[in-house]
Amino acid sequence: MTIRVVVNPLDQAGKLALVRARLTRDRQAGASAASAKLTLAELAELRQARPNVVVPDQIVQCVLEIYQALMDEKSGGDFQWAWADDRRFGRIFDILQAHALLDGRSAVTKADLAVLEWLLWDTPEQIAVVKGVIAPYCRTPLDDARELVDALLAPGGTVADVRAGSRAKGVQALTQVEESCKALETLKGTAGSMADDIETLLRQVAGVKQEIIAVITGAVTAPRR
Repeated sequence: MTIRVVVNPLDQAGKLALVRARLTRDRQAGASAASAKLTLAELAELRQARPNVVVPDQIVQCVLEIYQALMDEKSGGDFQWAWADDRRFGRIFDILQAHALLDGRSAVTKADLAVLEWLLWDTPEQIAVVKGVIAPYCRTPLDDARELVDALLAPGGTVADVRAGSRAKGVQALTQVEESCKALETLKGTAGSMADDIETLLRQVAGVKQEIIAVITGAVTAPRR
């Protein structure tokens, strides 16, 4: 198999849900068919379009590096089988292309490397190892932007204190917000299709900046809750 998943037995609640689903399956069959979102014709079009999705050399190199990292990993078992399976190696890029295509993109990006989580383990014990190796390669500008904003607005931080009505660190908070805006603008410039999501974060931070200014100037006197 190319794609692997772990399937555990259903617990009591799961088995109960299974019975209910089976009892209503026939009645819902017609409605389910009518609400299908992907027709066979559309699937055929996707299959024809998939080979045209660009796979940059950088992505190929990343996959090779991930393979090597797994080969060097000693705590999660032997990954020699993965390197020896050239057929699977080729299929990986088919799946990367398909993932990008379904996401509306014409080229594979690092974000698509996340699907390797389903391709590069042989036993359940290896899942955590594969996830750990892949994770650094899957980081995107949007991931960095979200992490930046989460850190900026973290409870107990300078910005949070000022938004709650404390003026003492107002200038420091304003400086942090302005630096974050600059960093977000830089990330936005490299984000490609994720630029709109980073723009949303920028607007959020811009709103926070106005709140801080309101606290510093005395326009806001009551603590925020």
